[in-house]
Amino acid sequence: MQDVNFSARQIAAMHVEQSTSFYWKLKKRCVGYLINRYASPNGLTLDVGCGTGYVVAGTNLDFKKYTGMDAFAEAEEYLRKNLGLSVQFTTRTLKDLPEGHFDTVLLLDVLEHIQDDSGFLDAVSSVMNKGSRIIISVPAHQWLFSSADVASGHVRRYSVKSFMKLCEKSKFKIIFCSSFLNITLPLLAISRIFLSDERGGQDQHTGTVNHLLKLINPLDFIFFRYIKLPFGGSLVMVLERDS
Repeated sequence: MQDVNFSARQIAAMHVEQSTSFYWKLKKRCVGYLINRYASPNGLTLDVGCGTGYVVAGTNLDFKKYTGMDAFAEAEEYLRKNLGLSVQFTTRTLKDLPEGHFDTVLLLDVLEHIQDDSGFLDAVSSVMNKGSRIIISVPAHQWLFSSADVASGHVRRYSVKSFMKLCEKSKFKIIFCSSFLNITLPLLAISRIFLSDERGGQDQHTGTVNHLLKLINPLDFIFFRYIKLPFGGSLVMVLERDS
């Protein structure tokens, strides 16, 4: 993979957070729904920046045809725990992969770590075949950028406008665009703006605020599934390569 603003230490921390965090629980449910709806269940899948594989575990993907890609070899241990010992994993770069090879690409909370996000999307498109789809998630609203983003290695957050503009520059057509963390956005904003500390606001994954946000998760998922709202803490988009 290209150089990303992330570290092996953060992958280990991510693994711990996923067992308790309201955000990871909701992301797994919302993105998992999109994977089951839009990904090719029998095709070849490339999960770029796969991390621990927590989000894709339990979806209808054929994991015999799945390849997890991450810049850090340490991710492989967690990926195999979540998806099975036989799953494929690589630390190779996109330019090392065959062109026009994959039917589905997952790019889940990756672009915000990369300086040249447009160039990275172009590189991703080169390994996809015509008609294949890419599922992307990114954090929303630059005004929410805080020490928690810095600690997570984020370069930026996205607005709907900037996210769509980025995708429209690539060789894709947009077939789905929405957000999640809708109902929880006010509490998320409070936790980022007022409760962030020198630890980068990582207490949002535990404690009282996290517990309250987990209680709202089922309602947030209903909004995500049935009502496409223009605001939320995270943006998701499904693109199809048409050339």
